[in-house]
Amino acid sequence: MRKMLMAGVIGVAAMGAPSAKADMLADVKSVVDSLVKQGPAYACKKANIFGGTVTLRSFEGRLCTDPRIAAFTQAVCPQAVSDFANSGCDTKGRAALNGKTPLDVLKAQMSSAPAIIKTLMCKVSSMAPDQKIKDALSAACAG
Repeated sequence: MRKMLMAGVIGVAAMGAPSAKADMLADVKSVVDSLVKQGPAYACKKANIFGGTVTLRSFEGRLCTDPRIAAFTQAVCPQAVSDFANSGCDTKGRAALNGKTPLDVLKAQMSSAPAIIKTLMCKVSSMAPDQKIKDALSAACAG
């Protein structure tokens, strides 16, 4: 029930409600807790709102338009799930990185990230397969 409620709230934000991106990030915070518990394969899998599966790829990858979330998904998801390539999140994430590597984006933007992004990135830092990415994500935990 909680997942469906969260999916509905995120869905309203994703459809263009005022300050949709900020609302979407705030509402997905509790969903991220369950993603962390279930691991990168779950966090990166194709979403199914009607089946109760809300992931970082929900709503055609809208969350992946944030460069820091894009950096995380680009670093973690290709190794975690086989159907990530060319998904909405992959396409939007590559565009959000604007030709930079995930590590470069995380190093450059983590310290200036809004608190909600820092919280999300801190929680998912343990999922990173590469130590340098893990360290860059963990920088969000410091403040």
